[in-house]
Amino acid sequence: MDHRSVSSEDVGNNFFLEYSSIGKPRAEEAIRLLSELNDSVEGVANTSVTSIRPEKVLEKDPAYITGFTLVIAHNLPDGPLRKLASLLWSNVAHPPLVVVRTAGFLADFTIQLHEHAVVDSHSETAPSLRIDKPFPELLEHSLSLDFPAMDPTDHGHVPYIYILVRAMHDWKAHDGNPPTSYSEKQAFKAQVTAMKVKVDEENFDEAVAQAYRAWTLTGVPRDIQALFADEKCTGYLNAAGNGGIGTSQFWALLRALHLFTAARGYLPLAASIPDMKADTKQYIGLQAMYKRQADAERKEYIGLLREVVAQTGQRHVEGDGEVPGISDDAIVEFVKNAHGLKVLRGQEWGALRPDAIAASQFLHHPITDIPNPWTLSRPLDFSFQSNRYSSRFSVALMYADRATLRICYHLCTLVELHLDPHTVGGYWDLGSMRTPRNCDVHSTWEYSVSTRLSPTHFPAFLRFV
Repeated sequence: MDHRSVSSEDVGNNFFLEYSSIGKPRAEEAIRLLSELNDSVEGVANTSVTSIRPEKVLEKDPAYITGFTLVIAHNLPDGPLRKLASLLWSNVAHPPLVVVRTAGFLADFTIQLHEHAVVDSHSETAPSLRIDKPFPELLEHSLSLDFPAMDPTDHGHVPYIYILVRAMHDWKAHDGNPPTSYSEKQAFKAQVTAMKVKVDEENFDEAVAQAYRAWTLTGVPRDIQALFADEKCTGYLNAAGNGGIGTSQFWALLRALHLFTAARGYLPLAASIPDMKADTKQYIGLQAMYKRQADAERKEYIGLLREVVAQTGQRHVEGDGEVPGISDDAIVEFVKNAHGLKVLRGQEWGALRPDAIAASQFLHHPITDIPNPWTLSRPLDFSFQSNRYSSRFSVALMYADRATLRICYHLCTLVELHLDPHTVGGYWDLGSMRTPRNCDVHSTWEYSVSTRLSPTHFPAFLRFV
């Protein structure tokens, strides 16, 4: 949606537009040329909308905007932007808003959303292998291995999971407790090393390196416990047994997960195992063992989920999986990533202005000592409000800080560069389009093309807006 026509300036700083596009509706030309990049993607320019300004659409046809799944506003004037943000914030069912601003070498974007659940957050914490609490089949197989009688080749290819389960079982034979102090942990590692029959057995070296997994207690991560305490989880069902505070699919899945962990004390087992030194037969056997146990626990979880959903009165319809309203793939994905679940919550755009915070706390970049782009973005705000760039500067100001003034001057006069929107476009794609599977950007982000640095590296700059 763009009420402007293509100008010569647009053609000069945007290689997606052609010289023949000048004078034509910018939205139509952009969609026509962008569609050539990917035949499977369709774009539509609403000509009935592009003939009027965005603020008029907000007044006359707000349903047109709220009908989308995601709204992106690029360099929209402050007044219409606030109205747009207020409209989309007025109802939790309205789509998220991505506010993008680019000028010269600087760019920033902000994501406004009520709530967003991230299942696959690409957590750096690996799921538990349950070495400290081995399931029956894993424990039985580990204890059945006769290490002293093994062929040296087979001995050097036993997966480290079996080694650690066996070593921890032998350790607990003394007092029933895993090693806790530094000296005990070192003694446990020495016990594992002593099981070698050759100096260069890499699988035992792996076992020593992964020994912490044996004494780390398997439980529910704190972040997941915090989600269990959320009122949308605890209040999923009201007193009447109907849908309560949190009736979305995510909160139903989380409620069932809470019931599962309350009975067992740990999350469902993940079917995947990491790479390790082992022969093909033993590795595949170990992998199949974990998959069998994971499938069994997932079935138990599905039973709890079915009970939770049934209490809301929901019934099976065609296309449903084992649980009404929830696909089997969604359940598998949720259980697989149960250790890394996250819920993002934000604020209305403008409720907490990141540029004001940055201006007061971080006037200069902490590494390069250049003025913070948020501070320098004020001329951009001025231009949006007044439809012109400020050109009046006192002589005293000019000589007081000529370096900063020079940057401000270029910010007001330079056109949007090719590299600027393309870089920020890649980041807002990561932050807005891929957050169901990632959790890399969930706040205000800004970037300086000249330094190739982003305060994303400095958490103090980030505010959820």
